[in-house]
Amino acid sequence: MMSKLWLAAVLGLGITAGLAQTNVPSQAGALRVNSPKANERISQNFVHVTYQLVNSGVSASASPDFTIQLDGNDPVATTAYDYTFTSVTPGVHTITVTLVDANGMPIQGSSVATKFTVVDGNRPSGSPSSFLLPSSQHLVLSASEATPLPMLSLVGFAVLVGGICTAIRNR
Repeated sequence: MMSKLWLAAVLGLGITAGLAQTNVPSQAGALRVNSPKANERISQNFVHVTYQLVNSGVSASASPDFTIQLDGNDPVATTAYDYTFTSVTPGVHTITVTLVDANGMPIQGSSVATKFTVVDGNRPSGSPSSFLLPSSQHLVLSASEATPLPMLSLVGFAVLVGGICTAIRNR
């Protein structure tokens, strides 16, 4: 258990608690929102949304189009199965994901929404940090811009820690 918490801290994953029922479904028809979960409480100022196409028969395209919307803001068009919203203020928010056709028109019965809450940075004692960099230095890349650099950084960090442990043990 401790190693999982340490790994979560190193990877910058937030620890969440307090799931409850909501009047906005987390699953409907063709789509399912995997994260954030319904009524999830997060303590960072960004939210990484992941979703999946549950009923692939709804879209004729091998690479379906989606719109994703945070609250009443303009929807974002994407073909990816995830999206990160930054500068999310504390409070209750709603994410809506909709499957759209090639013209950007919603496909009937293919919209799903989920509510989550951003809490004001006060985390219970003992929970790891939800991120390693100040929010002003977060870099969000699309799937086409992503590089293996984060994984290489983790490998480099592990090699550094291993080297330090070896040096201490050999003294």
